Amino acid sequence: MSAMPAEYDPERAALFSEYRQVRQRERELLPKIKEAAIEEMRRGATIGQLSADTGLNREVFRRLAREHDLERLRPPTVRAIKEQADETPES
Repeated sequence: MSAMPAEYDPERAALFSEYRQVRQRERELLPKIKEAAIEEMRRGATIGQLSADTGLNREVFRRLAREHDLERLRPPTVRAIKEQADETPES
């Protein structure tokens, strides 16, 4: 096991600091992104569009849609969910 140097290389220290700042900014923006995404989904934006625009995983938006009871714009593709949807009588 090697010991850590007493001081970081200045370039690496700057890189680490920049990364920490970016992560902090991401934590600040994420609630705003989610709020905006909910509104966009209500207006018809798809999970795929939001994922492509933000770089966030599609599952982030799937969960948001479920949490806010947003209507699916396409039939489910997962077999268990699809079978359940097929069994549910439509109004």
